[in-house]
Amino acid sequence: MYTRMALSWYNQYVMDKLEKERNIYDLILYLRKKVVPSIAADLRWKEWEEYKHSKLGPNASVNDHAQKCLEFYNDCLDKQGNKMINMHALK
Repeated sequence: MYTRMALSWYNQYVMDKLEKERNIYDLILYLRKKVVPSIAADLRWKEWEEYKHSKLGPNASVNDHAQKCLEFYNDCLDKQGNKMINMHALK
């Protein structure tokens, strides 16, 4: 399945770019847009804003909650790569 998807993306890239404009770096940037959408960080931030311990389920432990918060802490970065959630918010 993934091979077909990658092949279709490559074929689209070939159709979109002239042969002399194609290179590996441009292809990587093209594929990155397909794999990681530019709004991914915004979506993750929205998940953090809406996150509640109860979303893990009624039997979730404090450790599960702490792990989930740490994931958000590591994933939510601004465009400069700085953490958007401070340690105070995690407490």
